[in-house]
Amino acid sequence: MSARDFKLPDLGEGLTEAEIVQWLVKEGDTIELNQPIVEVETEKALVEIPSPFAGTVEKIFGEVGAKVAVGSTIITVETTDDAPKTGRKEVLVGYGPEEGGSKRRKNRKIGRREDEAPDQPEQPARALATPPVRKLARDLGVDIDAVNGSGKEGRVTREDVLAAADSTTKEPAAEEAAEVISIAPPAQIRAVPDQTEERIPVRAIRRSIAEKMVRSAFTIPHVAEWLQVDASELMKLRTDLQASPEAKEMKISPLPIIVKALLAALRKHPLVNSSWDDETNEIVVRHVYHIGIATDTERGLLVPVVKNADHLNIFELSRE
Repeated sequence: MSARDFKLPDLGEGLTEAEIVQWLVKEGDTIELNQPIVEVETEKALVEIPSPFAGTVEKIFGEVGAKVAVGSTIITVETTDDAPKTGRKEVLVGYGPEEGGSKRRKNRKIGRREDEAPDQPEQPARALATPPVRKLARDLGVDIDAVNGSGKEGRVTREDVLAAADSTTKEPAAEEAAEVISIAPPAQIRAVPDQTEERIPVRAIRRSIAEKMVRSAFTIPHVAEWLQVDASELMKLRTDLQASPEAKEMKISPLPIIVKALLAALRKHPLVNSSWDDETNEIVVRHVYHIGIATDTERGLLVPVVKNADHLNIFELSRE
């Protein structure tokens, strides 16, 4: 038996910390390889972290709501020498493995020496899916690891989960009891006695949104322009693109076409893609094109950024 410390993995996207939202295990629990152990929230997303090895939870570090830095120990697990473990660098679910990870796994020799004990049964592979898709699967009672992914590199999509849930509903097991799905309660609102106000706790993503919106009010010129255009040719182009072989199993929306048009306009009018530097009193004209697309989500208005969008074609933009 040995105690193994598991540290908060690299979050990617330049993030250095995360906030603990919910522990999925407690001290004394027996956990399996790749079992989700904690939910954390960053400025980018709410994600689950799986355990890189199996064993018994010896100690948990950090209360719900606490901020944890990358590289800090979040849990200690007591394992046996023959307990299965991933043997790879930990990454957050939703950010995926490092580039080239597939090649390293192919080249790694898996086997045993003659003086070793027989191989242990191989652990089932963990499905590749984003955190929202995993949450949808949990809410619908779908075992996401048993779903065949139709997305890129076998990724399980929202449509795959819905199809699996639909097939389960159509063919229910006769002796199977209905599963009760527990829904996490919304953030509690703390009323201030005898005052006409209320205070709502804000976590990482909403806090980041609030800070940037306040900052933008003083540093970014706000302009609204309303135009009515005839989009007949745009929709015709979309139909033609959708019928092309490159768009197989892909839904082309007008958005990537509009992004390409925006990139052409930015090249023609470079000062639009510029900012003011207070320290040097200079206009900074940027010749890289990172396009942010506002997305309305349950946790607020998020703006995922497509970096170096000018290097992507319409089909690649659609995948992004």
